[in-house]
Amino acid sequence: MDEFWGDCIEKLKEVMTEKEIDSSISVLHYHKKNSVLKLLAPNQYVLEHIRSNLLDDIKSCLISADTGLTDVRLDIGSYELEKKT
Repeated sequence: MDEFWGDCIEKLKEVMTEKEIDSSISVLHYHKKNSVLKLLAPNQYVLEHIRSNLLDDIKSCLISADTGLTDVRLDIGSYELEKKT
């Protein structure tokens, strides 16, 4: 896990329960390409939950960590599938 993502999860733990982290954040796959962080959710439910409730917090974490990432995109899938396309 990249250090920035671990730091982001730690910040999210300040505003989320452990159950929310386990069901929403720890199930995400991610990868960085250029200045974009792509978060891959396992299903539509998780994707919508992230988009509606956590996306702003995730973006704030990335900005405060000075990662060089300027955008976050959400999709359904996994990193293994993403590498093949």
